[in-house]
Amino acid sequence: MLNGNGGVVARLPWQNPKLAVQLAIFYGTSEFLRSGFFVGFFPLFGLERLGLPLSSIGLLTSLHYGAEAFGKVGTVWLSNRFPLGPGLFVSAMLAALGYWGMLLGPALAYPVMAAAWGLAMAPIWPRIAAYLSQTARAAHRGRAVTYAWLIVAPMIGLGSFGVGFLTKNHLEWGRLALTAGSLVLPLLGLGLIGLRFPAVAGERKGYVLARFAALLVPAFLQNLAPHLLTTVLFPFLKQAAIGPALLLAAIAVGGATFLALIRPAARFADQRDPALIVALSALLAAIAFAGLALANPAGALLAVAPLVGAALALYIPGWNSVVVRALPPNERGEGWGAINTVSGAAIAAGPAIGAFAWDALGPEGPFLLGMLLLLLLLLYYLFFLRRMLIRP
Repeated sequence: MLNGNGGVVARLPWQNPKLAVQLAIFYGTSEFLRSGFFVGFFPLFGLERLGLPLSSIGLLTSLHYGAEAFGKVGTVWLSNRFPLGPGLFVSAMLAALGYWGMLLGPALAYPVMAAAWGLAMAPIWPRIAAYLSQTARAAHRGRAVTYAWLIVAPMIGLGSFGVGFLTKNHLEWGRLALTAGSLVLPLLGLGLIGLRFPAVAGERKGYVLARFAALLVPAFLQNLAPHLLTTVLFPFLKQAAIGPALLLAAIAVGGATFLALIRPAARFADQRDPALIVALSALLAAIAFAGLALANPAGALLAVAPLVGAALALYIPGWNSVVVRALPPNERGEGWGAINTVSGAAIAAGPAIGAFAWDALGPEGPFLLGMLLLLLLLLYYLFFLRRMLIRP
């Protein structure tokens, strides 16, 4: 793997691949602990062991994720007053304490613990993404973030579904997996304690702020559109008579398309025009939404699955490259934090808006509304945002 310029390492986007993977595993472990607890463990633990109503468990989960989303700007600003490594270690310790507090603390303290855990998580990814983009190989800044996220994403799934499966079979198995994660996370943070951001030159603030503000519109729209389906997805599958076999086949087709396109899309986004890549992603997703809204969903599902996979493969590297081009190195931590706050607001609003669209327009309502939002996003990228970006 280390065989000079022709080897795997030479094709990776990071100047220091070992450190980049170490950072991705650290963040992935923090997400494993969080998603494993709130998605896989706490609903069953709260119902069966604590006797909490499901509504209370849902409110505590929303409180946790809301504290993270709306605390990003402030926590990133505060964290940037300190070196990167110590800040990550403190976040790791607070996240581990949040887990133990939720596991062993009194029920009256749960809201405080859930919110504190969310605030501990808030600055981690924005600061890691900023560091990875600053220390990437030339013309690889977007890929540096994208490839790290591809390490993180399976660890989130392992937390949500792996811990959930263990907990479903036996509560103690889920608790054991999370306890191990809570012990490993601070150790990983300790291994990063000496990490520092590289020194970067300053930039004029007015131009930076104009480019940053231009990112808030797509950050909201592109997260709102898919999350219109959060509440209505399973009622839609039931009404459309889409069974597990057809759904798994569609996931396989979409996943294969994603894997085939993610690398060339990342290369194009870094070297050419990331806004064009994300615009094409919005177009493909809009066509998929239209197909599910206007055609027989069961018949259209396999046809739109590759469109969804392609849209995701274009969106992830394209959006990362848009952000790193639009924000200079010394603004990326706070910038990513604020952008994630707007994204979090869209994720929180999507389920309610999607449910309202279902009630008002029927099962096709959320898909039609999502299609309109994606077409608006397409026009915004093509005719406005492309002019705002920094060229490589």
